[in-house]
Amino acid sequence: MVHLREPFDHNKVLQNVAKEILRPAGLVQKGRSRFWFADHGWWTVNVELQPSGYDRGTYLNVGAMWLVYPAKHFAFHDGYRVESFAEARRPDQFEAAVRDMCTKAVAKVREHEARIRNFADAYRRTEELLKATETRHYSATFWELYFPAVFAGLVGDVMRSRELAAQIEASEDLYEWQQAGKKIAAQTLGAADLARKVEEHVSASRVALGLVRDN
Repeated sequence: MVHLREPFDHNKVLQNVAKEILRPAGLVQKGRSRFWFADHGWWTVNVELQPSGYDRGTYLNVGAMWLVYPAKHFAFHDGYRVESFAEARRPDQFEAAVRDMCTKAVAKVREHEARIRNFADAYRRTEELLKATETRHYSATFWELYFPAVFAGLVGDVMRSRELAAQIEASEDLYEWQQAGKKIAAQTLGAADLARKVEEHVSASRVALGLVRDN
């Protein structure tokens, strides 16, 4: 027996449920997109109800983004895929799936917020993520080295910051973005006033990402 899908606007269902659950939780929608974020000044927690190019429905991605690098696009630096694809078959079925995803998204956002209160927390967390790369068969990425290097410097662990800076300098730079990243890392980690340099990066990131403080 063939079950035909009911014709309905699944994007409207998704938007309505997301606004109902995510907005009261303090998240802000990026325009009219499927992307929401919790703004914490020098970092954000991002929630993406990601579409598929092959079918109607959504994935759920949640993760923290550090703004201590001059970013031009939103990214996921700690965390990403939370829920696999939920297909939009019927209005009631899809609404229930999106409601469940949004509820889980809020819980994940709260987990990140509870874990990160200051630069010291961010330093510990990025070091944990870097430590986890040791079990892989390939080297830590630029981002996995850069963020703990910056946070180490901000909390006064100068030796560790220099150690990671040296690893960044020795890392591969096959692509243009890697070469640009290494230059920014050298300028940042070698700055006489690291805190001021990081403030500049945060300001540049916030402008590029369209983040505006209410206060």
